[in-house]
Amino acid sequence: MNDYKRAMFDALIWGQGVENLVLDIILKCVANGTLKISDAHLENTKNKHGLSQLADTLRPCIDDDLYSSIKSLAKDRNDVAHRAADEYMKSALCQVGPGEIELWKLEEVKKHAGDIYGRLLDVHEKYSR
Repeated sequence: MNDYKRAMFDALIWGQGVENLVLDIILKCVANGTLKISDAHLENTKNKHGLSQLADTLRPCIDDDLYSSIKSLAKDRNDVAHRAADEYMKSALCQVGPGEIELWKLEEVKKHAGDIYGRLLDVHEKYSR
């Protein structure tokens, strides 16, 4: 796998890992009574909401800095994913090589996601007791 594909893969996988962990924390908080949401909201949380909406749901259980970091990651991850898909489609339609997002941007998304993931592990442990 070339450097670009590896960086893209890492950025998206780490972002998805954060999303999955946020969802798991929400489910733990609902199960232990820390977080109270309606059945309809819970169903949407499990099946429809993306990272930004999940962060909004989890907000009462995390500090403002972590909340802001997750919201920022959600925005950056969406930007990277949409730009990559757009470049791929342009290349397929125009039969030219795909444009590439700057590697530094992909690496920054991966690093940001990794930092958040570590912080979320502490939150996960707190609500798993």
